Amino acid sequence: MGAIAMALPYTSDSVEKGYEFISQLTGAREGEHHERHKLHGLKNFRIWRQHEPVELVIIYIEADDIEKTLDSRRTSDHAFEKWFDSQVVAITGHHWAEAKTEPLIDWHHEEGHRHRIPTPS
Repeated sequence: MGAIAMALPYTSDSVEKGYEFISQLTGAREGEHHERHKLHGLKNFRIWRQHEPVELVIIYIEADDIEKTLDSRRTSDHAFEKWFDSQVVAITGHHWAEAKTEPLIDWHHEEGHRHRIPTPS
């Protein structure tokens, strides 16, 4: 299982848009959201709003093959993905695919540390 997390800026001007977007994803467009995410291979998809010390939208995604899932999602031209991406841009000012992230620690309660950054020589 692979995972990725990303954070995008969130301004007080876009908070209402963000909540409207979430309401659509969990309401009127829930079926589409569910089916499209399954089609791309997502296993878990979570969004948080961080309030302090800066406003951020934090997105967490899990998939069996995270790179394949992200590539599938990035190249999709389906109307739902176009709508989804336009909402993210309207809320954060950024396209989610532009986020560049790097894992620093992956700790598991049974396995301990599963990812380590290279130690400087």
